[in-house]
Amino acid sequence: MIRVTNRYNVVLITIDALRYDHCGFNGYARDTTPRMNFLAQKAAVFDNVYATGPCTPPSFCSMFTATFPFDKGGYSPLPAGKVTIAEVMAQHGYQTAGFTSNPQNSHFFNYNKGFQKFFDSLGGSSKNPITRRVLAHFESSGKRSNALYNRLQGLRIFPKIVQSSLKRLFYRFFLGRSIIYYMPARGITRRAAKWLFYHYFSITPQDSAARKPFFLWMHYMDTHDPFIPKWHHLAKLNPHFNKKEFDYVKRFPEYTDVLKLNDRKRSLIDLYDAELRAEDDRIGFFIRKFRRNGVFENTVFIITSDHGEEFNEHGDYGHRAHLHRELLHVPFMIFGGPVERGEIPGLVAGTRTGHLFSLGQLAPTILDMVGIQPPRSFDMKSMIPALANASKEAGAATATTAIPNTTTDTTTRFPRQHVMACTLHKGIQTRFNELNDRTIKRMVSIQDLDYKYILDMEAGNGVLYDLKSDPSERVDVSA
Repeated sequence: MIRVTNRYNVVLITIDALRYDHCGFNGYARDTTPRMNFLAQKAAVFDNVYATGPCTPPSFCSMFTATFPFDKGGYSPLPAGKVTIAEVMAQHGYQTAGFTSNPQNSHFFNYNKGFQKFFDSLGGSSKNPITRRVLAHFESSGKRSNALYNRLQGLRIFPKIVQSSLKRLFYRFFLGRSIIYYMPARGITRRAAKWLFYHYFSITPQDSAARKPFFLWMHYMDTHDPFIPKWHHLAKLNPHFNKKEFDYVKRFPEYTDVLKLNDRKRSLIDLYDAELRAEDDRIGFFIRKFRRNGVFENTVFIITSDHGEEFNEHGDYGHRAHLHRELLHVPFMIFGGPVERGEIPGLVAGTRTGHLFSLGQLAPTILDMVGIQPPRSFDMKSMIPALANASKEAGAATATTAIPNTTTDTTTRFPRQHVMACTLHKGIQTRFNELNDRTIKRMVSIQDLDYKYILDMEAGNGVLYDLKSDPSERVDVSA
């Protein structure tokens, strides 16, 4: 671990379902991220960071606990025995605050562990007694949100668009009007900024006892479907978008499912990119507050995503049980005053690295930057030593991982530094052109910079891609 003397503040901004290749600072032609493009000029930008799963539950479990999704009790809900980055930071004197509106990383799934302030927008503090009772039932019974999803998304008798409508009706009328399902980035940022003002900005630097360093996490959901951007964001990217269709999407969010059914890829990408533009605006607004309050200089910022989004590259939309590049390849940058001053070994402002990293290395990397020893439960390594040439190995871990093969009752062992992603979807696997497929899908992705192998553990077979000649992962070369 690289030791540092300063107790930097840490801000982690995660953007749900954000693809690496839809960011301007990664070469995307559209003007989706002008503010992040500016920040990237003085950031350390990572070009080969991959999520450990194609959706929020497995990915965030690894991000916060530095463990593989299948290990140590699984990933949904977050097992009590898995130590989180927030718990470690709090134990070392940091103020901790988390703000999210994704049900999958809410307090239902134990993601409030270690956060002294936690907002998840699901109505856990609602004044409505019926709301509190229903939510308490999901928590106390151990079913949590899975009970809701399995009932409304796992019904074979309804196609996806009907299930989606039923789920929203349930939230609105049964759990109470106080429920905010996906709060826009504006609302999440406003709450985080308010917390910062009262817990840090308004406290004088001389009052060191009260002005403790902080670890703050914000999770944006705008780029998660349904995509319902503001018109002014959409018009900046495609002023010719059908206004009538836009008004219909705004009024009936489930209409985005109709666009998927009809393979309206271009319209969906327009809406998605416009949502990203809105998130980019909020990030610029948030960073300006740090500069104006003189806190930017002692703060390390990380911007990344939990997974990507598929737009029919491999026969589907959204982010289900697939492990292809469009779902696993995520943007990643680290910036801030300490990076610009060169105080963190290996992180050089204005540079890019092509090292292969797992997103599960996030938590130990954060601890490394602030000089905190990672707990023994963390299985993955910090990225910093590889960047600082302190180690030639940039892998996630050096041991092997034992993954049960439920088809043959044998054990398949892989070098853990090459295992990038795992996923398990059970009972809620959905396609947009048919009823639900209730079969289990357990898959593992193994890769380096040259090749990638995706193993379907239920079928007992896999596909191999030559990433140098086929970065889009279209041609199986295993034969």
